[in-house]
Amino acid sequence: MVDSILEDWQDTRAPILDAPKHLRIRIAVVQICAEALCDVLSDRHLKIEVRDVALDGTAAVAISYTWGEFERKSRPVGHDATGQVIQMELGEEWVLDEFEEKLVMLSDRHGGCWVDQLCVPQGAEAVRKALADIPAIYRALEVVALMPGSPCGCLQESSEAMLHVLENPESTREERNAAWSRWNLAMQTCVSSAGMNSYFDRVWTRQELFYSRRISRVWTSDAQAECVRNEEQRGSLGRFATLLYQERLKEGFSTALAYQDIEAANYMFLRSATAAMTGYCAYDQYAAHSDTAMEPVLVRFLSGGAIENKQPVPQDRPVHERLRTFLYQLAQFGESRRRATKARDYVTSVWADCPGYVIPENYRTLSLPALLEDAIVQMERNFGSSVTSTAPAGLFGMDEASGLWRPTASMEVRDELDASQVYGAVLKQFKPVPVYRKAIPIHSLGDSAMSISSRVREYGRHFEGQTTAQVFIAMQRVVQQWGAPVQSKLALKHLLEKRRVRAVGKPDDALLVDIFEKCLLGIAPRREWGALPEIDHEAAIRRLVIDALGLSARKCEEHDLRLMVSLEDPPCIGLVKPEICQQDYFSDYKERVKRYTGTTATACIDRGERDNGCALYETTKLHDGRPSTLIVTGVWVPFRNASFHDIAGFAREFAMDARIGNPADVEDLPETRLVTGGKRMTLNVDEAFEDVPQKQEQWKVIFVIGIIALVLSATVLPLFLSPEVRHPDSEKVCPVPENYWKPRKARKT
Repeated sequence: MVDSILEDWQDTRAPILDAPKHLRIRIAVVQICAEALCDVLSDRHLKIEVRDVALDGTAAVAISYTWGEFERKSRPVGHDATGQVIQMELGEEWVLDEFEEKLVMLSDRHGGCWVDQLCVPQGAEAVRKALADIPAIYRALEVVALMPGSPCGCLQESSEAMLHVLENPESTREERNAAWSRWNLAMQTCVSSAGMNSYFDRVWTRQELFYSRRISRVWTSDAQAECVRNEEQRGSLGRFATLLYQERLKEGFSTALAYQDIEAANYMFLRSATAAMTGYCAYDQYAAHSDTAMEPVLVRFLSGGAIENKQPVPQDRPVHERLRTFLYQLAQFGESRRRATKARDYVTSVWADCPGYVIPENYRTLSLPALLEDAIVQMERNFGSSVTSTAPAGLFGMDEASGLWRPTASMEVRDELDASQVYGAVLKQFKPVPVYRKAIPIHSLGDSAMSISSRVREYGRHFEGQTTAQVFIAMQRVVQQWGAPVQSKLALKHLLEKRRVRAVGKPDDALLVDIFEKCLLGIAPRREWGALPEIDHEAAIRRLVIDALGLSARKCEEHDLRLMVSLEDPPCIGLVKPEICQQDYFSDYKERVKRYTGTTATACIDRGERDNGCALYETTKLHDGRPSTLIVTGVWVPFRNASFHDIAGFAREFAMDARIGNPADVEDLPETRLVTGGKRMTLNVDEAFEDVPQKQEQWKVIFVIGIIALVLSATVLPLFLSPEVRHPDSEKVCPVPENYWKPRKARKT
């Protein structure tokens, strides 16, 4: 079906989606070196044979694992038949002998295994091809999630009791919820119960889990860990937890705070595992709707049972659904704190799942923002669609693609990154953003709308002379209007940074700011600031807004973005360019309407789901015309209950009223591939846009003809169709003969 549709794509630049190919991969056959006096390595080690096999003709298993968190280094694990030493980069949490034993076991059981460090060939081009093939490999092979260490007996005991309830068809909803609560409580009480590790903290393991059709969990240690329920039992912590505890002590934590951090890490491991399994049950479905219950899937996986992804294979689904699913999952990924070893892995691992994406040949030399921008531009060229983002390029001085996400303009390059810092600006989309020649087409809602910038004031002027307690009450209304994804993202950030706030050396002001932000987000129970000391509330709110928008604080400072707020219904807050701040503020609505010049307009880029809020850009008109050219001068934190009185237009395919972007030196793109109405098609965009005015004139003629027909039907036709006829010389009504509707020749005289 896919191949027949692709035959209609005439443009040679169109992406080749899911083209049939017989992949050949390399698998490793691993065994313990049997030579008594091996000349290569003296210690116990492996003998590894790498074979080239067809992907659809092997029973090998794909290994999903993390390289390690603590003191990671290259360690010799064995050699090949030629005596070449083979090394693997592993962290201290991996016990090498146990790791090697499990590789041998899995290799013997399945006839070989695919391990990235053993099977990906060397060379830039070979690696680029291997990275593109990883989704196909993990979808075709059975997958094993290999984790260091082992859990204690609490996992098996609590899981059996829970599965007994969940798998009983006669269990009520209340009984299931109670069983799930008991399981969570038991797992959080003992920090060794889940065998905490970094598997759910890494980028590649997320993708490998989601790609897999069947996956099971294997621990490297066969010995059951000891239970640890309090600080006095910290001597029995597992290897990963012990290394984490020692790291916290080196950072200056007390023993009590270090153990609290272990408890927090165990909680976050369970939380991340729950989020991962929720995504696994619905990864290939837009908006993560799934009929598969997450709870039993998670429990079976942690307990060592195999779980299966029964959703349709992505290649069997329409491309427009796959694109929307990818964009939704991109936003989900941005809400996590997963990390990657190499910066480029944030792109190559995730975008491999985007239809039509091709890793560029020079990907190794590109910076992370440039590599990510290349992926975004590929999507725009392939499908005429882009990502909804709270970091439009126009906000950071790039007017050409003013409304589109351009990471080279907005992203700050750091040594340590996580997914939220890379994709935190991506919003959950109702549908992809339409793009034409690096601009977003806008459909106008008329001239009656006022922009949001006409009713906002600069934060410092708005709350000048007010106390922190007064600001706290006012800002609660603003934060409560924010979309659910924004609030959950900020709440997760504060939970993860909870231990950092209480670390040694943190001043009291930082603790107060943290309490202030948590109270606004509803994490802390306090509903008023009361007698607590004064803080720099403007700095706290600015940081909160920057985090809500997923932006870089340094980039915002470089471009002098100002914090603007409105307490009028619906209350909102955002960041704008300095020129917006120069506008006069009028509290009186009539005076505001009178003074409104129409040079600014608020555009809705994506209306989102009800609880997600709208993606709103503040724009300034660059020049009139049809279409008018707009550039982005501000962005608002997505909020619910947005008023149509504030919105001047919204993004729409082939809209001709305005465009966000000033493509002065745009390259010629005569054809754009679109994903509309569930169909894939190639369309000559220039001809389509040129034909719009002609079609509009045709519709005007049709409208006039329709009005005339309606008038005639109301006046003339009743004389012929009415079953009663009035006599011209009388007020009496003459009934119509019974044979009136018969053909003339058939009537009786």
